[in-house]
Amino acid sequence: MKMYSQQILRSIICCCSVGCAISSSAIGDTVYDMGDAGDAASYTYNGRPNSTARFDSITSPQINVRAISSTAPFNIEVGKVTGDDVRLTTSIGNITLGDVEAEYLQVSTKQGDITLTGTINCTGNASNIAISGDSTAGGNIILNGADLSGVSLENYCFDDSYNLVPIGKIEITGNTTLNGVYFKAGTVDVAEGANLTLIDSAFTNRQESIDGTPANTDLVLGDNVTLTLSGAEPLSVKSLTIGEGVDLIISLNADEFVSLEDSVFELFSVEEGGVDLSSVNFTFTDGVQYKSGTVSSNGGSITITNSYTVPEPTTATLSLLALAGLAMRRRRK
Repeated sequence: MKMYSQQILRSIICCCSVGCAISSSAIGDTVYDMGDAGDAASYTYNGRPNSTARFDSITSPQINVRAISSTAPFNIEVGKVTGDDVRLTTSIGNITLGDVEAEYLQVSTKQGDITLTGTINCTGNASNIAISGDSTAGGNIILNGADLSGVSLENYCFDDSYNLVPIGKIEITGNTTLNGVYFKAGTVDVAEGANLTLIDSAFTNRQESIDGTPANTDLVLGDNVTLTLSGAEPLSVKSLTIGEGVDLIISLNADEFVSLEDSVFELFSVEEGGVDLSSVNFTFTDGVQYKSGTVSSNGGSITITNSYTVPEPTTATLSLLALAGLAMRRRRK
């Protein structure tokens, strides 16, 4: 009888670890340390109300961690997630996420903060990290030294006509790199001393980037921020606030710059207010042909104008051959 009971207990534990729904509830704010979970065809964890589920890692093609209750807090903390389809959702609660390797990723809460601390790499086209609350709830998306690629960061609510209205903040601290990332929030706040690299990223959601609708996002660069821009598209923002001692590094390769019409690269397109560049330190990289360029602010835009044009490859080659010929003639004499 004792052996039979032990077999039943093992079966229950095994079933829960591979994704069977867990429906028991806990009283109070209890932390459940789940350790390493997954390694099955699918993994589902139904979170208890008033609790926190803490995972070291989850590995499975199909991963679903979600709250049972939409009215009680449930927090999710995951160190590493690996899967094809990963969904971490709660209605009221905070989500903390480290490293992610996924084709599709959905992370969402209606009331709480989402904190990203690791390397998040998504290969699909619809990955989304969102706080979709209302104007009295919501929360912040916090990037603390994260490295993101292929995701959309959105902090919004819907108005009475079901139009998407950006609210809340996206807070960026530490050394953060965003590659192919879309933003939609009331404010993107880059904290003092942060080092942010944007590679082909935009302050607009995917649909707006297709339609060409301007973003409605305020960008705040705190004191001593280093912002590196890489890509040939301007950043469209509602307003731009620049603190003291900001370093702005423009990183375009030679092909990108030469292909720009009239050799002008627009850094920012600002909807409201002027732009004060007096405290900004500019550095140009990856192309000697525009290191001597000039930076100007005209109304709501910041542009770099190329003051030295690189010869076309054929012209450059002919010039080198001519110089070589002159050198040979001098030697013969």
